This record gives sequence, C-alpha cells and structure tokens, in this order.
Amino acid sequence: MIDWILVEEALKLHKTGSSATAGILLVSAMQATVLPAPSSPGKPVAYGKSGYSDSQDPRDDTANHHGDGAIHTIVHAFPDRKYKCVRVEAYGPQHVKGGGRHVAYVQTTPGREDIVLGTGYHGVAGEYDAKILHKPGQEVVITAKFRVPDLGPCAIFMQDSDGRIVSDEVGNLGLPGGLHFSFLVVFEAR
Repeated sequence: MIDWILVEEALKLHKTGSSATAGILLVSAMQATVLPAPSSPGKPVAYGKSGYSDSQDPRDDTANHHGDGAIHTIVHAFPDRKYKCVRVEAYGPQHVKGGGRHVAYVQTTPGREDIVLGTGYHGVAGEYDAKILHKPGQEVVITAKFRVPDLGPCAIFMQDSDGRIVSDEVGNLGLPGGLHFSFLVVFEAR
C-alpha cells in the first residue's frame, strides 16, 4: 500500500531542497502499512518499555528493537492528550543514500502546536533537561550519541503555546553507538 500523504510531503520537501529527507519519506510511503492508533481504556501505556507491545503499537520493525538498521524506541501513549502517535520509523545509515543523515521528520495535522525535541530523556515521560522548539515541517536534528543498551537521550512530542505537552511522547531517540539514524514520527488528532 502506498501512503499518498507521505508522497505529497516528500514532494514538498524535495522542492525546498531537502532531498535527503524527501527520500526518507518516499521510502516510507512505498513501504507503508496502516498502523492502528494507540488506545487503551483511558490508561496511559508505554510501548517498548520493559518489552511491552500490543496490536495498537505504532512502532514499525525498524523502531522496536536494537539491531542491524533498527533502534528501540519507546512511545508513551496518553489517551487524554490531543494528539496520538500513529507511526514511528527509524532509518539507519544503510537506508539513506550517502548516509550521514541524523534528523527526525515529524508529520502532523496543521495546528498551532510546536514540535519539541526533549533532551535528557531517561525513560520517564514529561521529564526533560531542555526543550528545543521546532515548527511543524521543520527537520529536527538529532546529534546525541548513546551506548546500547542505554536509553537514547532524546524524545519528540508536541506542546501548545503555554508549554503543555499535548501529544504522546516518543523517547529513546539518538544515535546508537554514534551511528547516524533518521526518524519519521507521525501524530494525528485524536
């Protein structure tokens, strides 16, 4: 199945000169599978924490274990927040032509919320040393290295103009062993 929304986003990025990120999106669009949104009966869950997963897990195979071309991400899903994470994908050096890319592309419905790179992630949602704000559509550069099996030191989420986190949180992001990884994170309104 082809995700035509991702194809459109890739074309927009290509036209603005972000060809490498556009390539990541095109690969994702061509391999797209429709993943169900995380949902539980009003109870937050953490996909990937202590190995937890179920049929609602938004992470694909590249984002749910450490291995060749894969990284173990953690999605903290909060059913009471405005935006849910519906897809997380990771691309190791072998997936990106020329390698060297280490960015996150966050796709979301238009709104006034900012995309945030939280630093100092230690496995707990909402606890960050710093928050680096980005506008929707802006590439989020990931530079933090970590050693597997330690946790990646970054997370991505959305926040409103008052600084409240309004989405699920995707943690354990970074560059395992210094290897360059890029990420695709997709949020949708609940």
